[in-house]
Amino acid sequence: MDMRAPGDNGSRKLDVVLFKCVDETLGGMMGLVAKDTIYLRVLTKFLVSREDLPAHIDDLIAVMEEGFGERPTALITKAIAKRFFSELHLDIPIRDNLKLQDYVNEALSQTANRPLVF
Repeated sequence: MDMRAPGDNGSRKLDVVLFKCVDETLGGMMGLVAKDTIYLRVLTKFLVSREDLPAHIDDLIAVMEEGFGERPTALITKAIAKRFFSELHLDIPIRDNLKLQDYVNEALSQTANRPLVF
């Protein structure tokens, strides 16, 4: 996911915010048991821990699509993106069919030349 330099503190902050938004949205929409089941499936299928999810968004989406289908996953993705952009005080892009990685890339481009505000 990171499009910034490996040591860039800004991308680390985005990772923290993204994980928080994923975690809270999944927990709020599906409950703790379903959220933990998704995380366990990502871990067993892709060997990706919770902490590493921001760098492996596509793996998370693949697990959700496998379990719920494309349309429900798209709705969950949109909810995560709305929370993510709200946390960052950014304007969310108004385009259809964006994937979560597209939203993350948009957030990176919007924050590339300015300090992050939380």
